[in-house]
Amino acid sequence: MTCELIQLNQSYQCHLDDYFGTKMFFVSQSNLQPGPVKMHMSFLYLEHSEIVVMEGKIISLEAGFIGVEIKPSDIFTFMPFMRIYNERQDNIKIFMKLASGQ
Repeated sequence: MTCELIQLNQSYQCHLDDYFGTKMFFVSQSNLQPGPVKMHMSFLYLEHSEIVVMEGKIISLEAGFIGVEIKPSDIFTFMPFMRIYNERQDNIKIFMKLASGQ
């Protein structure tokens, strides 16, 4: 998965850490400021490929963590992306259990 936050024509690489409803949390060492931000996320897994472009608002900045709120209507854009990501994470967990003999 690649994530990029764009603000004032500056692009910053980041990592999606977590999400709850309309709030997303990223990890990044960047010079972002509270306010509007564009998000570009892409994910390729097996035969699935998803690209998500959304706009949001930075609502918190603390020690490398960035909180972004998206519009409720963008949840429908974001969820297919997260279904593929969660499928990948589940398959990794299964593989790790099998590899460790459990």
